[in-house]
Amino acid sequence: MKLRYHAEHRGDHPSWIYTAHVSIEAESHRGRPAWRRSYRLEVLNRPSGPDSAPDNVIEGTIVLDRETMAPLEARSRFGKTRSESIFRSDRVEGTNVAEDGKVSHTAVPVQGLVVTDVWAGFDLYLLGLPLREGFQNRAAVLYYGDKPPRPFHLSVERIERIHVPAGDFDAFRIRVDPLDGDDRMRSTYHVRTDGPRAVVRKEYVVNPITEGPMKQSTGVEELEAIEPTSASDR
Repeated sequence: MKLRYHAEHRGDHPSWIYTAHVSIEAESHRGRPAWRRSYRLEVLNRPSGPDSAPDNVIEGTIVLDRETMAPLEARSRFGKTRSESIFRSDRVEGTNVAEDGKVSHTAVPVQGLVVTDVWAGFDLYLLGLPLREGFQNRAAVLYYGDKPPRPFHLSVERIERIHVPAGDFDAFRIRVDPLDGDDRMRSTYHVRTDGPRAVVRKEYVVNPITEGPMKQSTGVEELEAIEPTSASDR
């Protein structure tokens, strides 16, 4: 399945507008069925300043176990910085390369299933849940690469009709609320109810307030196009 989203980040910084190209493919990973989710961001405006988007590569890939939706490995590039994560049963091992080429390594202890944030595999995790009105769940989300997973509460509030550039869809409205007092990544997802499941809209808090170098910022992504590539796609 290939999806294209129109996306914007707005707040106390120059607006960042981009197209997100996402592909989801079934594959075998070390002998086990897996999903590979890849994304590439095409920046449509290039505001200057320290909070602007980099003018080169913004992309990443995550591989998840197809049965449990547990992440197996992830890679990303944001400008000149690169990161790689390997998910073990008891820890997440990370390697990061900074803009200046400096390499650092992390090992974050984890217990049970963890999922990754809004830019990586969280949407696939949602699609694998038994969604219905009133459904609730709790998830440990790995948001900071060098810190323990954060606790989030998920709840399907209702089914509603939603309009996005790709058309009108009946969708589950899903609230994703952090439970640690930090409003970063508080999100609302809309997942279509019929046909191959897909996220048609997501809105999230990047930073709730301006504090030091961190600027208040929110993001929204709306589906522009969806293209099934095989009968096995979600």
